[in-house]
Parts: sequence; C-alpha cells; structure tokens
Amino acid sequence: MKILSRLCVLAAVLFASPALAGFGMPSMPSVGGGGATGADVDKFMTSSADANLLVQNAAGQLAKAVVAKDKLDKITELFKAAQAIQDPKEKEAALNNARATLTAEAAAVDYEKLAKGEASQWDEAKKKSVKDSLMNLGLGLLKDTEVLASGKKLVSGVPSPDVASRLPLVKDTLAALGGQVDGLGKLLGGAKSLMTVVKLDKLPGSSSEPAAPVGSFP
Repeated sequence: MKILSRLCVLAAVLFASPALAGFGMPSMPSVGGGGATGADVDKFMTSSADANLLVQNAAGQLAKAVVAKDKLDKITELFKAAQAIQDPKEKEAALNNARATLTAEAAAVDYEKLAKGEASQWDEAKKKSVKDSLMNLGLGLLKDTEVLASGKKLVSGVPSPDVASRLPLVKDTLAALGGQVDGLGKLLGGAKSLMTVVKLDKLPGSSSEPAAPVGSFP
C-alpha cells in the first residue's frame, strides 16, 4: 500500500507540473483481490525483469550521451560487480542498487543547459540514440506502473500454499519497482528539455507500444 500511495503522490505532482507537459504519468490500473498462484508469481517476476532490463538499457544509452565518462565507468563497475555475485537475492539487490545509481546520475544532469548548448551540436545519430532512449524510458515507466499494480494484487489476498514462501520476494521486487518509478519520474521530468533537440513529440501512451531498438547496458 505504501508503494502505491507513493506512486499516486508522485503522479499527482508530475501531472500538476507544467514542466512535464508531454510526460504525463500513466494511470494506475485498478486492482482487485489476491489469491496468487504459482503462474501468477512467475508472470509477475518475468514482467518485472523485462521492465528492469528495458529501463536499464534505455537509461544506460541516455547516460552514455549525457553523463561524464568517469561517473559512467563507476556505474559500469557496479553492474559488473553485481553480475558476479552468486547468491540470487544479493545479486538482485546489487543490480537494483546499480540501476538506481544509473538513473540518479542521469537525472542529475542539467538538461536545460545541455539543450541550449552541447546537445544542439549533436550529430543526427546521437540525437536518434537519445530520442530512442527517452522513448524506452517512457515505455518502461508505463510497464513499471502495470507491474506494480499486478504485484499489489498478488500480495493483497490469501495465496495458494505453494506460493506463500515466494511472496517476500514479490514484496522486495515491488519495493524496488516503486523506487524505479520515482527515479524515472525525476529523470523524464528533467530530460523533457531535450525533446525539441532530438525531435521527440511525445512519449508512448501505451505499454503495448514497441520498444525502440537500443543497445544493452553495460
């Protein structure tokens, strides 16, 4: 409940901000009772992993264009160290930390200054790369929002006995996704300043829209 409340507050703030015209936060789908099954949990975990990868690659591609190399190198090392961890729970926690750091560094860029200066001199290939990364970040925000809603449903009712032991993992994943939504809101809010430069009219309006082809990160 805390995660969804935080998301709703974030959505209200972002919708109310004129600086985010064109970056409307997605509406939270309605959710009903629980009663999770093994298939439900599997679907949730797969969907959250897919959304994480989409956001990670998109944020990484944007960071390559706007974040200083020394900071980007440190973030890359965080991902490499996380991937080397054997324990699944510790590995995922380390990956979530790396993703949060990546998004935070990208969000910390002065995009208004960048748009008025260096970005105006980017070649067409770099503009296309940044445009695609912003599109995918917007798509990732939509997917994260849907996955949060489905996860809330999983933990809101009495689960079948065979999945009860897996619900703590679902709750941990929900917490990480909530943090990711916060980070994406801040990142997209600032990066709005680049829309005109990279000729981006609007972000995706549906989670079913196709992702732009971007490279993997790191």
